Amino acid sequence: MCRPSIGVDINPVAVLMTKAKKTPIEPRKIEEQFLKLKEKIDSFSKNTKVKAPEHERIDYWFKPEEKRKLSFLFSEIAKIKNQDARDFFYCGFSNILKNCSIWLQKSNKPTRDLKKKPTDPFIAFSRQIKAMLRGNEDLRQLIYLVI
Repeated sequence: MCRPSIGVDINPVAVLMTKAKKTPIEPRKIEEQFLKLKEKIDSFSKNTKVKAPEHERIDYWFKPEEKRKLSFLFSEIAKIKNQDARDFFYCGFSNILKNCSIWLQKSNKPTRDLKKKPTDPFIAFSRQIKAMLRGNEDLRQLIYLVI
C-alpha cells in the first residue's frame, strides 16, 4: 500500500522470513535457481560427501539420514550468490525442519516422538519451495497492481 514502515524482531529467523516474504523476486530467476538446486538434490547419494555439524541439540531432534540431507541442502543453499534468492531458499529450509525432525507433530512444546518417521527433507523442501514460488508470483502481481 506504499506506506513506510519499520519492523524489529530479536529472532534472526523471524527477520529472515519477513525479508524473504516481502521481497519480490523475478520468477524466472528464482525458478532457474530452484532447478539448479533440484539437480544437486537429484545427484545426492549415499556416497555424497557431506559435512554434517556435530551438535548435541541437532542430534537430539534429527535422525542421521535426515541430518545428512539437511546439511547437504543447507550447504547448497549457502552457495547461491544472489542474497534475495539465498534468503528465499533459507526461508523454505527453515519451514521444513519440524516435519523432518522427530518433534511430536501435534505438540507445541518440544516433545520427541521416537516412533515418528520424519518427512524426507528433499521432498519437503521441494513442496515448500513450490508453494513459495506461487506466493512470490502473487506478491509480484499485487505489487504491480498497486503501482
